[in-house]
Amino acid sequence: MKNLTTTLILTLLVLSGCGGRPLEFSQKVSKIYEIDLFSIIEEDYSKLRSYKAEAKNLETGKMFHIGNLSSSVHAEQLVIIYCERLYESRCILTRTGDISK
Repeated sequence: MKNLTTTLILTLLVLSGCGGRPLEFSQKVSKIYEIDLFSIIEEDYSKLRSYKAEAKNLETGKMFHIGNLSSSVHAEQLVIIYCERLYESRCILTRTGDISK
């Protein structure tokens, strides 16, 4: 039930925050049709449109990024949420916009 609730919340955040603009991810993040329908895979962080953010998984060291959001705060929140769901462990913010943390 918790997983379903999280999925619904993420779907609502993504759909309400993108305002019809496709979101950009470093890799496929979900099996949810709505997210896949409104997203683009862009492996190069420098090519992402603003607002964008990047996170690093603490266990694996792998990076994850997201772009083309409606605000920097929204990008910073969603990058952590998606990174932690994708790698199933804690992630930290490493970049926001063009600034490294």
